[in-house]
Amino acid sequence: MVARVAALLAVTLQGCYYLSQYRGQLAILSASKSVDEVVASGKLRAEDADTCRFIQEVKKFAEGHVGLKKTENFTTYYDAGTRPVSWSVSACRKDRFDPYLWLYPIVGPSRYKGFFEKEDALREQARVAKLGYDTHVSPVTAYSTLGWFKDPIYSHFLRYSKADLADLIIHELVHSTIYVAGDTAYNESLASFVASVAGETFVREKFGAASAELKEFRGELADQDRSEGFIDGIFGLLDGIYRSGRAERRDEAFELIRAEYAAAKGQWNRPRHGAFEGKGVNNAIIMGSRTYFRTDWWRAVFEHCGRDWKSFLKLAERAGEGRDPFREMEKNVPGLAGLTAR
Repeated sequence: MVARVAALLAVTLQGCYYLSQYRGQLAILSASKSVDEVVASGKLRAEDADTCRFIQEVKKFAEGHVGLKKTENFTTYYDAGTRPVSWSVSACRKDRFDPYLWLYPIVGPSRYKGFFEKEDALREQARVAKLGYDTHVSPVTAYSTLGWFKDPIYSHFLRYSKADLADLIIHELVHSTIYVAGDTAYNESLASFVASVAGETFVREKFGAASAELKEFRGELADQDRSEGFIDGIFGLLDGIYRSGRAERRDEAFELIRAEYAAAKGQWNRPRHGAFEGKGVNNAIIMGSRTYFRTDWWRAVFEHCGRDWKSFLKLAERAGEGRDPFREMEKNVPGLAGLTAR
């Protein structure tokens, strides 16, 4: 059935890019095997088989406790070898935080364009850079097909900690439950928030309040808070420069950002934002990092819903039907508008 649907998409979506993506996706689908089959075969180490079972537990919790859509995601296994699953290109204006948007059938505009081959991603990066945009190419370890296909457990998942897996699996399952065409920031910040709150609950219930796994998960949440504060700070600095018409001074700001990162990076439990070292930092990297953060904003929505996941997801889905989901939500939740500027 999946192969027939994929073949239909290949005919429907014309153009070299879509055909290339179709081939890449079909290769994954064709090589993926049932998790039960892989585990029963004995080809996985015992600890890897246990990790596959653990992922099923996370999935069951997300669907039962949180109310995420029941799908066949993570019921298959794909050996990705040592390569990233795909590569993502993003871009942003140099003189303001205005992202370059790629237009897709059905899912609408997006701030990212994915490729299965790094060379293709680099070619697209060069094309957009010639248009005068800041650009960034990054490896992708997981992505959601939004319910079109079965998203597999990739072999590199087996190297992740239990805390990281809880966050990752729930994040991707949110995308299969709620997806707003054309609003990357809404989709990603929603998925990040649900994964952080629900993931912590799962890890606590699974391993206990005094467990090393919960300590690690909470350490990652602390890192996310520090990261969000850092990104918001440098975003505000640059946004002020751009709005005042002094974009030519952004290189001075980038020097300051690199210095501030060098001084602050020891605060994180794990190294992150390495692109802010050297000459890598640019608007595309900053905006891409900020896309995933709206923690206080979403927390206020969750509290407004009495911390009830059913009500929260229903409200998030309803707001997503509006022209501007963030503003639609702010109409329903008192005091929300002043928490985080878009």
